[in-house]
Amino acid sequence: MKRCSKCGVEKPLEAFSRDASKSNGSSSCKPCAIATSAAWRQARPGAAARAAARQASEDLAQQGRRRCSKCGEDKTLDNFYVRGTRKGVRDGRLRSWCKICTRPTGEALDRQRARKYHTRPAHKARQRELATGFNAALFARVLERQKGLCAICGKKMLGPGRTQARSGSKACADHDHTTRTPRGILCGRCNSALGLFDDSPERLITAAYYLINPPVERA
Repeated sequence: MKRCSKCGVEKPLEAFSRDASKSNGSSSCKPCAIATSAAWRQARPGAAARAAARQASEDLAQQGRRRCSKCGEDKTLDNFYVRGTRKGVRDGRLRSWCKICTRPTGEALDRQRARKYHTRPAHKARQRELATGFNAALFARVLERQKGLCAICGKKMLGPGRTQARSGSKACADHDHTTRTPRGILCGRCNSALGLFDDSPERLITAAYYLINPPVERA
C-alpha cells in the first residue's frame, strides 16, 4: 500500500503511475494526477479557445468537412492531402492545410531543393565537364558535327538531359573512363550499351561475330 500525496488516501501500488526515478511509482495516484493535469490545462492562457476549436473540429468531422488552419475555410475532406511519414507510409490522417494553401509551399520547397542539390543547367554543365571533359562549347561543336545524330546508331538525338521522346533520346557525352578523354556524343541506349560491355572493343567484336554467326547455326 502507498499513501497519495494529493488526497492522502492509502491505495495499492497499481493505483499509481510508473516513475523511472522512483521504485514505487509516482507520489500521487492516477485520479489525482489526471485531475491535476486537467486543472493545469484549464489554467493555461487560451484554454477555452482551444477547447472550442477542438469541439468545432469534431463537429466538422462528423459532417465530413475540415477547417483549413491556413485560410480558415471549411472544406470537404477531399480538399486535403493525406499525411505521409518519412518512410512513405500513409496513416490516413489529413494535413491541416487545404490543397490550395499547400501547393505554393510545395512549389517553394521544390525551388529550395533545386538550389540545394544544384539542379540548375549551369551546374549540370559544370558537372558534365568535370566527369567527361566536355564543356558546353565542345559539346555543341561535336553535336553539330554529328548533325544531331548518334555516332553509333545514327538516330536523331535531343539536347543533353532531355527526356526520351518518339523522335530520339537524350544526347549523352561519351568519354574514356580511364583517361576522361571525350570521344563523342551517343544516344542514351548506345551509351548504356558501351557501359555494359565495359568499353571493351574485344567484347564488342565478339558480340558482333556472335550475332552474325550464332552457335546454334554452326551446331
